[in-house]
Amino acid sequence: MLKRIFLLLVFFQSFLPASFVGATIIHHFTGTAVEGSSPSGSLILEESFLYGMTTNGGSLNAGVVFKVQVDGSNFQILHSFSGGTGDGAYPRGSLCSVGSYLCGMTSRGGSNGRGIIFKIKKDGTGYSVLRSFRGGAGDGEGPTGSLLADGEILYGMAVYGGSFNDGVLFSINLDGTNYKIIHNFRGVGDEGKQPQGSLILNASTLFGMTTYGGAYGRGVVFRINTDGSSYLNLHEFTGEADDGGSPEGSLVLSDSVLYGMTRYGGDADKGVIFKLSVNNGDYEILHEFGEGTDGAYPMGSLCLSGSTLYGMSSSGGEFGKGIIFRIKTTGSGYEKLHEFRGSSSDGSRPYDSLISIGSLVMGMTHDGGLGNKGVVFAYSLMSYCVPHFMADGNVYTALALRNSSKTDAMKVTINYFSNAGSLVQMQAVSPSVPARGQWTSILSPDAAAEGWIEINADQDLTGLCWIGSLDGVDLWPVTMADVPVVRDLSTELIIPHVAQNDNWDTTIYVCNPNDGIANIALSYYDASGVALHSWVFALSKRGSGVYPLKNLLPAGESYSNGSIEITATKSVAAFALYYDTERRGGSCFAGITAVEPRR
Repeated sequence: MLKRIFLLLVFFQSFLPASFVGATIIHHFTGTAVEGSSPSGSLILEESFLYGMTTNGGSLNAGVVFKVQVDGSNFQILHSFSGGTGDGAYPRGSLCSVGSYLCGMTSRGGSNGRGIIFKIKKDGTGYSVLRSFRGGAGDGEGPTGSLLADGEILYGMAVYGGSFNDGVLFSINLDGTNYKIIHNFRGVGDEGKQPQGSLILNASTLFGMTTYGGAYGRGVVFRINTDGSSYLNLHEFTGEADDGGSPEGSLVLSDSVLYGMTRYGGDADKGVIFKLSVNNGDYEILHEFGEGTDGAYPMGSLCLSGSTLYGMSSSGGEFGKGIIFRIKTTGSGYEKLHEFRGSSSDGSRPYDSLISIGSLVMGMTHDGGLGNKGVVFAYSLMSYCVPHFMADGNVYTALALRNSSKTDAMKVTINYFSNAGSLVQMQAVSPSVPARGQWTSILSPDAAAEGWIEINADQDLTGLCWIGSLDGVDLWPVTMADVPVVRDLSTELIIPHVAQNDNWDTTIYVCNPNDGIANIALSYYDASGVALHSWVFALSKRGSGVYPLKNLLPAGESYSNGSIEITATKSVAAFALYYDTERRGGSCFAGITAVEPRR
């Protein structure tokens, strides 16, 4: 009866782009006359559309302005740059939104061939060049960053030009009037030069970075008032092992603390993440890139969501094509979320930044995808995993999910993975789970008697999973054990109680939801804290392991209590099944959740 009730709930198998399973490509650039290629900047979100630019592609291969909906539909070219004296070419930054207009810059083109400032309406009409850079002592040249809007005043930087040909900081009105140089970078003494990133604004103070200059020649963090007064270096990068060097991106400001990245510096000279207090100048490195398969050479900026920073590196990772990562503002919890492969089904070499949209982070890569011309992608942060499922004979797994949103329906996709890491089946819950609604079903993948489950949703959820055995007569469950639905993975976990003797059996289950191999160590401690045994295993990417203690312990050894400590090279999830061997031949069990240690 119980089984029949559950089976009334219907699954259908399909792929839902809006549920964004892991890292999902929503658009492949092709580089044709009606497409862009090789994006170097970031996206912006306006209503339901993403807007961005590519450095190449379009009718004259000089780049485009485009828009696409968040689910990847309705891709449109708003403008193809033509270069020459009448238009810009090769944009390398991002757009900014000012009312009904999008504003941006190109690194080349215009009447002097040294880049332009432009605006265009969000429907693609009203394109106009606001200024053609002239270079020389009186103007900037070759901007690679983005504009910042304060009302209808735009602020920006150019890499070259100005009194010392080391770049300028400028302002201009949205209608193209009142262009003025606010600051000439001079690159001598302790001042910076050649700013490649963008500005941020707090009240009447602008903050930014230069890629070079300063006392050590490796760039600076600076502040300056919008009227050009009170220029001050907040930090001068040394490029040494204990500091960053040559930043190419922009800053993020939160609670009087600036966060940013440098392309070089740190022990491996592959870049760092840092924070800097605006109030007292305290400077701290949060992470150094480059160890093992870590990311390397970040060229963009960070994205702040709550107390978590998200970002990308242009290189590094298992495949050498860059990574997506996250880290807490305290410097703890650094984790690789995705390693770009650079194949036709994944991006490669992201040069700029992510944007946060609810439960997603979205961005672009310069290469990869079909034709290797770059992609627009989404990465879902609403991923959960169930460390183990069983579906054979008289053992079943059931799952209940509750939509935490009070207003929005929830789309859910469930992926079954075998222990070896193969995707066995993808199922989409239909219809969507209503706000505050709940969905329940017995899980029955087409193949694989056991493995682990990945759950992707576009809303936050709470979940419960349980494994039960049936008595084979009336299909009522006689034993059940809870299995955790895990959102926060960890590289350190503890199973607080295990036993292995004539009365009790314990089996440990560990799943690796990552795109690379995870090496794990299981360490058995007795009640007094003495280490008894340790075992080391390698979990394949997206694979899982099943470890019965009776198979791990030497013959004749038994224990009535103790705990298991799990350490891993990648964040994993785990739990244990605890069997009573004296009842029903070992079919009575309880689930024990692995928890992260609190220090």
